[in-house]
Amino acid sequence: IIKIGHSPACQALALHLGQPWEPWYQVERELAVRSALCKPPRNLAPLVGGGTGVKAAPISGFSSSSSNSNSSARATSSSNTADSVTALVGRTVLILQGTGMPLVQGSALPILALPEAMQLLLCLLMLVLDLLAAGVYWNDLRPSNIGINLAAPPHQRYYGFDLGAASSKAVDAWAAHSVYPGQRRKMLPSQYSPVSDLEYSSTQALSGKELDDTCDLQSAVYATYVLAGNALPWKEAADAGDVQAVLQARQSAAAIHAMLPGLAAWPQDVQQLAHAAMRGDERAAIIARQIV
Repeated sequence: IIKIGHSPACQALALHLGQPWEPWYQVERELAVRSALCKPPRNLAPLVGGGTGVKAAPISGFSSSSSNSNSSARATSSSNTADSVTALVGRTVLILQGTGMPLVQGSALPILALPEAMQLLLCLLMLVLDLLAAGVYWNDLRPSNIGINLAAPPHQRYYGFDLGAASSKAVDAWAAHSVYPGQRRKMLPSQYSPVSDLEYSSTQALSGKELDDTCDLQSAVYATYVLAGNALPWKEAADAGDVQAVLQARQSAAAIHAMLPGLAAWPQDVQQLAHAAMRGDERAAIIARQIV
């Protein structure tokens, strides 16, 4: 997986290679977050390399036949791909190890049986807790940022990727002294909003409140709830882009009541985690550690 920072040339190259294209500051932020981690979190797509001014040599063997490549990218010869990658010199690039495949293929979400949904949640909890231990908030936990590797052991079957919206004190301090002063506002989480998806982002992020250790746990609960075949009561409002309607739904007793049948089949301790996380109760992190 190669993420290419923003520029018209890089966007065209990303499309040519069938790889993700993101605004430069998200790629920069993910590189900074990963560099600040003392050890790799469990169930996070590994970083192979990257940086600004990266040379083509380390990635010249990249194959254009990746699982998410389009037909034109698959038809690209390896020699042409290597030549194209040379154009990345001087650009911001993030190279992740491709393991398995994205959980979400196209626009339709998969539906997981309950045991598999609980295995997914366990993998997400391990990743979120490791990030929290490093002082990092993911801020972008949603089904489209989850991968699956069926060849891995169950506790490593699901993994996360895309830390382009992540925040931490170390990275925020770096961003405040970014070498891109004209774009500095985009690097700071206080101005570059961590709200990446109205359906799954935490209530704290949607409300503009200070993030805490329950935020990513809340998103993990919402993602698991949906992938287990349920619909969140605020999905329609989220699809319409109505932030206030989403917040009103989340604070509504009727909406929480509507979720109870879907949560009822979950193990008791996981139900406790779900309710605590949705309330923003700090005990959610304690329960999550007990589950893991």
